[in-house]
Order: sequence, then structure tokens, then C-alpha cells
Amino acid sequence: MKNNWINTHSGIRFAYEEFSPSDLMLEDMFRAISMICRFAGHTAHFYSVGEHSLRVAELLPYELRVYGLLHDCSEAYMSDIPKPLKMLCPGYQKIETEVQNAIYSKFANGPLIGEAMEALNKADVTALRWEAHHLISGQGRTWGCWNGIPAPRIVPPDCLSPEDAEQELWDMWDDLWN
Repeated sequence: MKNNWINTHSGIRFAYEEFSPSDLMLEDMFRAISMICRFAGHTAHFYSVGEHSLRVAELLPYELRVYGLLHDCSEAYMSDIPKPLKMLCPGYQKIETEVQNAIYSKFANGPLIGEAMEALNKADVTALRWEAHHLISGQGRTWGCWNGIPAPRIVPPDCLSPEDAEQELWDMWDDLWN
């Protein structure tokens, strides 16, 4: 194994170039994304990637909710990098895509394509607009990605604690698979 690995919460050595599906654990993913703050921490209150994933899932039809729940789980291994920086890191994007597709293959029905992927992307940007409106100075008004995205909900995000976000991830997972 190369020296390109991290230890996960469960103790697995996750190697970025040599991982296998058995290295991907919901325990690690839900824990980590509940502890990672969105927007590089530049928010009015702590707001986790985990809570964002819950909100994206809620915007999707029931049959796609598992994808919303899992859509940023690669960040459990790679952290949350702001999109403007991520666009400057093609190597990161390649590994992120590989990890995310492996997550979808292990825990859902494989990677999304076509209209289902479009629905996930729209839900993700809709949640982003709502989050930015309530949590970011300037409310994301100058961001160029709002074309066709509805106005943000009036009610602000809950800003759950990491423990509560992790529990809600597990609760939604259980609801989707039981």
C-alpha cells in the first residue's frame, strides 16, 4: 500500500488510489460528513455536509432519496472543498468521482445517469441556494449558478449538531431500506 491513505473513524486505512468497496463504510461516512462544515466554515452557524445531504434527499422523489443522502459521502474521505477551488484541482475531481461512484455502486443501484442525475443536481443546487441565503454573508447573491433555481425557503436551516445530523442520516437510511 502506498503512503496515500488516511485512517477512518472505524480504523480502516483508506487509500485514495487503491481503495476497494469493502473500505467504504456507512459508519465512517455518516460520522465524517456530520463533522465537516459546509462553505469552508464561513457560515453564520455550524452547518454540516451531513445536514446538507439530508436536505438534498428531502427534495428528491422517494426512489432517488438514497442518492441525495449519499451524494457527498466521498467528502468523508476527501473533505469538503469549495467548488471554486475544486474546479482548479482535476486530480482531486478524478478521485472524488471514483470514490463517489464506488459509494453509489455499493450502497445504491450504481451511479446515476440522465434525468435522475439532473434531478439530483437540481436538488443539490436548490439546497445550496437556500443554505447560502440563510448562512452566508452576502447570501450568495453574486453566484452565477441560480438560473432556474427557485427562491430559497423562508425557514432557515436547523444547523444541527454533528451528533444530531449523524442520527438523522441513520434515521433516513433506515427509513429508506426498511
